Amino acid sequence: MTTTTEAASPSRVSAARLRSLLWERAIRAWLVDLRRRGYSLLTLRDYHGDMAQFAHFIPVEPDQVAPAHIDALVPHLLQLGCGDAVVRRKKAAVAGFIAWKNSAERGGGTGSLVWDRMRGESGEDRILVGLLLFTGVRLSHAGGVEGRDVRLKSESITFRNAWKILPLHPKLRDLFLELRHEFPLATYRPVIPSPRGFSLHERTLHARFRRLMRRIGMPRIRPEDLRREAAAHLLRQGTPDGLVSAFLGRDRGLPVAPRKGRFIDLRCLKPRLDTFLQEVPARSDAVEATAAEGVGWQG
Repeated sequence: MTTTTEAASPSRVSAARLRSLLWERAIRAWLVDLRRRGYSLLTLRDYHGDMAQFAHFIPVEPDQVAPAHIDALVPHLLQLGCGDAVVRRKKAAVAGFIAWKNSAERGGGTGSLVWDRMRGESGEDRILVGLLLFTGVRLSHAGGVEGRDVRLKSESITFRNAWKILPLHPKLRDLFLELRHEFPLATYRPVIPSPRGFSLHERTLHARFRRLMRRIGMPRIRPEDLRREAAAHLLRQGTPDGLVSAFLGRDRGLPVAPRKGRFIDLRCLKPRLDTFLQEVPARSDAVEATAAEGVGWQG
């Protein structure tokens, strides 16, 4: 009779079980990295289920996942009766996992690389990327910033359409000073104006961002990737989760951050935010961090 010890020995572990263990380890490492970048637990829960389902239907190891496998997953989802929205979310989860797997630096080096490649671009494009990278705002909110919202002396910037006051990062402040003759901070003039001088529409900003990323050779970068770089840095600095959620605009009105009238005043984050991209962060070992941080709802 086979004992329990012999049945659980590594030599008797099947190929399917080994693949399952590899997937469990890879998914946990990916989710820890997403958690550091400010993703909510609800989103992480959905992504965990999506990738577990992908690993069940597509018999490949984590290191072998390729974009072609995303299309192979769709028939299985349709057979289960998944709607279009669910299929899009699951495809996005797999694409995000592939991007994380192929990334040379998983610990927050994307923002530094994008900022370095922006040196030869136009001033307006550099301001656009700077607002996303150093303030964590959504692309639609970045288009509504006017000259009166940028306070160089007090080193703060106000986003009226997001109801937030944020510290002005030194790199972003230096950029505004460098471009003050080409793009003066007039009171009601948008800092990223259209050819007629008005604020740009959200669709125009998204199209402009995609063209910009293709031009600098990083077509897979999304606005969401850049705005979460600073949030990940704040988490590494020990910033409370409530303040990071308010920084990303997901506080839902909860009293977790200081307020100035109707605005969320996050200028208290300046000492921690000023160190963002001032030094190259060390590459993190997401696998080892899994044991230290954990994701409690994964069971």
